[in-house]
Amino acid sequence: KYEEYEDKEATLNVYCGVAEGVMAGVNVIVTDYAEFFLIGKPLSDVATAEGLAEKGELVISPSVSKILRKEGSRIASELKFESVQNNFCKVTWPNCPGASDIISIFLGVVDPPEFKYCNSALIADMVSGSNVRMAKQGEICDSNESEGVDEADSIETARMNCLDSYQSKEATQQEVTNLLSCHFHKATRGTIGQLSAELRRVIVIFVKIMYEPSLSTNEAKDAETLSNLQNIFTILAESVNSRSGQVRQFISDDKGTVFIASFGLRGSMTSNSSASAIAAAQEAQKNLSNALDLQCSIGITRGKIFCGQVGSIERYEYTLLGPTVNLAARFMCAGSPGQINCDEEIMRENEFRYNFLISARHKLKGFKGEVSLYMPLQKKGNDDLGKLLVRKREKEELLHHVLEQQL
Repeated sequence: KYEEYEDKEATLNVYCGVAEGVMAGVNVIVTDYAEFFLIGKPLSDVATAEGLAEKGELVISPSVSKILRKEGSRIASELKFESVQNNFCKVTWPNCPGASDIISIFLGVVDPPEFKYCNSALIADMVSGSNVRMAKQGEICDSNESEGVDEADSIETARMNCLDSYQSKEATQQEVTNLLSCHFHKATRGTIGQLSAELRRVIVIFVKIMYEPSLSTNEAKDAETLSNLQNIFTILAESVNSRSGQVRQFISDDKGTVFIASFGLRGSMTSNSSASAIAAAQEAQKNLSNALDLQCSIGITRGKIFCGQVGSIERYEYTLLGPTVNLAARFMCAGSPGQINCDEEIMRENEFRYNFLISARHKLKGFKGEVSLYMPLQKKGNDDLGKLLVRKREKEELLHHVLEQQL
């Protein structure tokens, strides 16, 4: 609350990409923490589309373009398509209602005659001409061929029949509830139902694993992919958790398969979080190589960032935001497989523990001038923590840790 902020206007630049297709969701779990990992071609397509978009533009994948151009779609008749690259298209809607009007329509506040794109019309556009397929007692049927049965009722009936064929509705709900509770970030489990946040000095780790999972029609290959994802997550999470770190996310995005963690959040301070972060990174790198023959690139940075929940009470997630987070991601991407790159602050705090090498200097997006990347090498032989070789920053950390434990 004592921070000073520059009072100036800000411009939010938006680059939009849209893709669609078949995807699979995988829950990977370690002890009492779980992550939901998505796999599928739409992830790479949407990354490509977003990368092709300029400020304020929307670019869609070839499959989305095909759907929107489908004959008979009312919305598509008003859209303008411009080819960008490899059948990816920029889309504009010249007569699109204003943002406030669209929000009012979807909230049900107004449904004026001049807007034909109300809730029911938009939903009808999404389902028109498409076959809603459903599983019912092991049979696949086409809802468009079912006469005299409301489509929504048919889908709900099929869904309930599928549940009944395996276990009771109550048992399924309880299992889902238990699983979802594992997805809460550990820093928020004592504050369910309320939003909290703080500005805090935290160490952030980004890990890019050289593994690109994909969907197949082969059950054995899919089982192998699931096993690999679970093993990767277990190795990374245990390296972090064993040193009082906390997992933030495990995802597949435009950067590849990425694991994000942090050290120094409230309730999990150590006497030297940066040393713990380096040790966790080195252990994770070693175990991934030995157990799975996989390489990774790791970025580690430290600074004051926003730590807390974002969203609404109905839908929110715990996140870490700030230049320090962005820098860790840049370091991860700039590094080669097998490299761990730290910022200067991490290096200064640990130069009596490790030998460091300046692995590169880069001009990174969002940062002025060249930024040096420091790679920790072997430990120094005189690393005797029993002598309590502590610097000012570490003294402050230790004092903060003691005070925090008394709260």
